[in-house]
Amino acid sequence: MTENSAKTAVGLSIVICHFFVLLVVLFSPLYAKLPVRQALSLATVIAPLTAGFVTAIVKFFTKSRVARADTSSEVTAAFIFISFLLPGILFFVTLFFFLGFALNWLNIDFETVRWVITGLEALFGGYIGFVLEGLFDYHPPSTEGK
Repeated sequence: MTENSAKTAVGLSIVICHFFVLLVVLFSPLYAKLPVRQALSLATVIAPLTAGFVTAIVKFFTKSRVARADTSSEVTAAFIFISFLLPGILFFVTLFFFLGFALNWLNIDFETVRWVITGLEALFGGYIGFVLEGLFDYHPPSTEGK
């Protein structure tokens, strides 16, 4: 897999998965009878990070909108594995905890699921700092020196 095809595959999978989680949360009052206030509260945890990295990924896609021969370098199998594994795990764990809360599979309260999703989003933010920064020239906002 070349670097450009890795960017495309990783970028699309991350955008699709994150938007899917956001939609599952936002529509939960319809299918799980979750209070709208709780659904919106959880969406406010997910949306800011989504907006940041989606901007970087969309910027890459709009810059490379013209089809050209892919002359980028091959990426290692380890890089591909890491690029897909962590977001995939975080996607499924986030869905598991949210649906476990919304459908009462796990018998956990709202504050617990909010803390879990916040923690998972923080882990994803760390992932962005390492992998997406190199792939998509994304630089997460810093509070250092302010």
